[in-house]
Amino acid sequence: MSKFFTFLLLLSFGVSKAQTTNLIASGNEVDVMHTVLNLYDFNWQKKQVKGSATINLVVLRPTDSIRLDAGFLTINSIKLNNNLPLQFTYDGGDKPLGLIVHLNKIYSVNSEITFMIDYHTNYINESDPNNLGGSYGKGIRFFQPTKSNPVKRKQLWSNGEPEGNKYWYPCIESLNDLRTTELIATVEGNLTLLSNGKLIETKPSSNGTKTYHYKSETAYPNYLTTIIVGEYVSVLGLHNQIPFNTFCYPDEKEAAIASSNRLVDMAAYFSEYIGTAYPYPNYSQVMVQDYPFPGLTGQHTVSTISDNFIDDERTHNDFLYLWDGVESEALAAQWFGNLVASENWNHVWLTKALAHFIEGKYAAQKNGNDEYLMWYQSFDMRATLGDWSAGIHHPVAVEKIEDLNSFLTGDNYLRSRGTLVLRLLEMEIGAETFKKSIQYFVNHYSNKTVTTKDFQNAIELVSKRNMNWFFDQWIYKMGQPKFVVTQNYDDTKKLLLLKFVQTQQEDSGSAYQQVNYFRGKLQLEIDGNLHSVDLKAISENSFTIPLPQKPAFINVNYENTWVAEIEMQKSLQEYLHQFENSKDILARINALNELANIYKDSTSSLSNKEVIYQSMLKVADSKAYWRFRINVLSTLNTLLPKPFDVRMKTVLLKIIQTEKAWLKANAISVLGAENNAGNAELFIHQLNDSSDRVIFNAAVALGKTKSDKAFEALQKLVSKPSWKGQSKMAALTGFQLLGDERAVPIALDILKDNQSPRWFLGASGWDYPVYAATTLASFNKGHLGYEIILERLNQALLHEDINDVFSNTLLISILADSRGTEVFEILKAKYKNDKNAMNAVNMYEEQFKSTLKK
Repeated sequence: MSKFFTFLLLLSFGVSKAQTTNLIASGNEVDVMHTVLNLYDFNWQKKQVKGSATINLVVLRPTDSIRLDAGFLTINSIKLNNNLPLQFTYDGGDKPLGLIVHLNKIYSVNSEITFMIDYHTNYINESDPNNLGGSYGKGIRFFQPTKSNPVKRKQLWSNGEPEGNKYWYPCIESLNDLRTTELIATVEGNLTLLSNGKLIETKPSSNGTKTYHYKSETAYPNYLTTIIVGEYVSVLGLHNQIPFNTFCYPDEKEAAIASSNRLVDMAAYFSEYIGTAYPYPNYSQVMVQDYPFPGLTGQHTVSTISDNFIDDERTHNDFLYLWDGVESEALAAQWFGNLVASENWNHVWLTKALAHFIEGKYAAQKNGNDEYLMWYQSFDMRATLGDWSAGIHHPVAVEKIEDLNSFLTGDNYLRSRGTLVLRLLEMEIGAETFKKSIQYFVNHYSNKTVTTKDFQNAIELVSKRNMNWFFDQWIYKMGQPKFVVTQNYDDTKKLLLLKFVQTQQEDSGSAYQQVNYFRGKLQLEIDGNLHSVDLKAISENSFTIPLPQKPAFINVNYENTWVAEIEMQKSLQEYLHQFENSKDILARINALNELANIYKDSTSSLSNKEVIYQSMLKVADSKAYWRFRINVLSTLNTLLPKPFDVRMKTVLLKIIQTEKAWLKANAISVLGAENNAGNAELFIHQLNDSSDRVIFNAAVALGKTKSDKAFEALQKLVSKPSWKGQSKMAALTGFQLLGDERAVPIALDILKDNQSPRWFLGASGWDYPVYAATTLASFNKGHLGYEIILERLNQALLHEDINDVFSNTLLISILADSRGTEVFEILKAKYKNDKNAMNAVNMYEEQFKSTLKK
């Protein structure tokens, strides 16, 4: 039978041309149309789920068997039409398409089959002890309060990306096989269940349980199917009468209201920019434990987000740039990844990068372009250039994926480099044309799977330009340009001559096709005015620009839009003009760094140093963007001797008196570098600030003063109400720097506290037990806390909670009591057959030994 005839038959069953073509090309024998999951038993002790999966599919090739993905499942039975028993072959493992269902006959093309699989899970999605701040794993992860961690929430959540859902139900993990779903599950009455689609009904029963029924009417990729169970309340927002819910813990609802206050605004912005309204009947973002930052992009109609997202109002206001980005990218994925899905993983950069790109667009219009450039763009550029410097060289869209997990998580090509390429494309064709192209792309390919070529076609159709060269250069081939730029101004002809020489070298060891020379539009900033030049794909490009006088400064890659390394010699005066006057905040930062290098150069004259100092003071005291001023203050702190002169101190005091949050906190930190007891009263006063960023830096600065007034003030700070122990962490850090041993019993009491809300990140910046242990160790009193943590560690080992085990192992390594040696012997014996856990054991043992030597 021809593919064309097969296509005509399948059209009658609602399969789109794009989907059918994709399925046939990828070798699928069937097209899954609908899956119903009925989960009737959650065993929290065994961390096991019992249920059934009813799968409805259409045959694409004549077959008497169907191959499914299953990950260490126990298959009890398979019945055709829920009646006729079917034989199956399965070794109980997780090899691709390892479950073979033997049908009762050969089914022809276009046949519709429905069968039910009764099964239970066996795979346990353990936390990763090497990443205490959160990890994904695969399948379902269970949580319960334990003796070692009584504030842990009873909860479970699943992770399906990239191919993790087969560990909690039988399925086909193909990315291009879109299907609708239903999930019916029964849980304890005090628990809430969240899943994809719309909640059809909730049925309470006489035994105290509740049964939830979710249904998705829109087809989507299998890996986006999710389930989350826990104690939740919702914060409701509405956009176009569509509910946008934030599901949070009952005791954190007020904070959740503050943390999710922009969700509806994000939905409105994305709908307008993309030109397509939010495409589903509802949306939920759900907070869970042990989930990484920034997390994966949103699952279908529901996004899993780390519960660290929830802050009280004052903390959230300080971190809008951080968690709002997580929230908005998860929401953006409802369009890019759900409504428009990648045909296969080779093209997943499209949905990853487009979601991240539009997240940045929202941040820029909400928080300003300087914020976007300094936080989002700079992060992506550092990650991208870092990959390249580390020798990670490959195209953005690769033809062959050797290892899927490594491809998705091993570098920053899909999200960061992909987003930077989209910015380049936007500059090349113009912002308005790019926006219209995105709108056409989403409108034309909604509810379909797409390739990079589909995206290119949309760009070309709207822009009316052939963009083969661009996609070839930045997407399909490998390479990164390196420019050496020189300038010469002809005063007689009033012409500026700029030369761009491309000096990048071919990677002789790479099997990928490479770009020899790059071409495209490049924006220049000359004395604050923008100019555009078109680079040709040749080794040297020259441009003449009429100018009435020699330019004071030239910024050759405006807003760092090109992913490139650029060398250009500039004078001190050029850097000073660029630092003070550029409209590009990134160019100003570049000039700041170069000025600092000149200042530190032993051959620099005192007069030049004075000019640089005055320029930096001027900008620090200006109305420039707060994050940029922080950079300037931090740079001055590294350059200037202590105590500061009156000019520097005047600027710092003015900022402390008139600014707030991060800028004020930074000024306090810089002033604290004086270690001057005369500043103690000022710092004590700042302990009453409304921002915990200011309070923390004030406590640190106060500790450095060694003032006899410091201990009492820090002692009071310990009991100051704050979100998840921030006051405790600030006070403990101040105590360490103060060096007053009266802090030891305070630190010990904080270490004993195992009931207070806290972050669980295993990070020195966010967990108050880590601060308490570090404080004890700083006074050589780690032995006082050892028995406390050892008891918790033994409880965690008994409960076999690997996250608790290694969270307490981390504390053992920090306390640095010599008795800790026995702990590592116990851990080596327990985890000798677990390579990943042994990596963690060895890592913490090395940290322990290193701390012991100090």
